[in-house]
Amino acid sequence: EGDIGVKSVLNALKARSYEYKDPERAGAGPGKRLGIMAQDLEKTVIGKALVRDTPGGKMIDVPGAVGVALAANANLHSRLKALEGRRGRHAA
Repeated sequence: EGDIGVKSVLNALKARSYEYKDPERAGAGPGKRLGIMAQDLEKTVIGKALVRDTPGGKMIDVPGAVGVALAANANLHSRLKALEGRRGRHAA
């Protein structure tokens, strides 16, 4: 069940470059940022719980997203180990 949720989150996300509409209000300085968009994240059941509507726009609950990021890392690591295991069996 957890792996399915993690996969749906990963499938919905794209790395994007962006600038805050109001960097002062966002607590950030001016300039480009690299990250994910709340609008992409909220397309998933798990992601919806991590997106907050604020007067300045949508915001990702970063502390809440850390657990999801760690779960995604664990999922990807398991998948990588499985692929490496298959490669090792075929190389022999």
